[in-house]
Amino acid sequence: MLDGAGFTDLRNYIKRRIRYARYRVGSTWTKVYLSEVKIVNNETVRIQINVNSDGNPITVNRVELFNNEAQLWAHQDCNVTLTPGQTGSLFWFDFTIREEVISWPCTHQLNGRTMYGLRTTSSVSIRLAMKSMSLPLSVRLCRKVLRRT
Repeated sequence: MLDGAGFTDLRNYIKRRIRYARYRVGSTWTKVYLSEVKIVNNETVRIQINVNSDGNPITVNRVELFNNEAQLWAHQDCNVTLTPGQTGSLFWFDFTIREEVISWPCTHQLNGRTMYGLRTTSSVSIRLAMKSMSLPLSVRLCRKVLRRT
């Protein structure tokens, strides 16, 4: 089983490694720096980026995160449109780290007798989700629209 220090180390590692993001509009890529990286609910590393618009409509079709060695760490294809009047959009990736204990029935032989019981193991998973799509390595990219007043 992973203990508290192990979870903290994993979260801090993710927090330190992600350096910048880029997004694609049509076939044009724009590099952006992270607007905030924080740990929320003591289990999720949230990486936020701002996508700005000059007031013209744009459609973001892919967002990518890169580590401090310029290697692609996570990505998600999307279809997010900023309409006239919106100054930008706030995107965030959530890396959630959880441990699950899994039990299943098993049998084994002991002194010539069949014993029945449960075998238990623990598994650490990192979930990455973007928007409402969930991936096996789960990051969640959520969007909050910023409007002009």
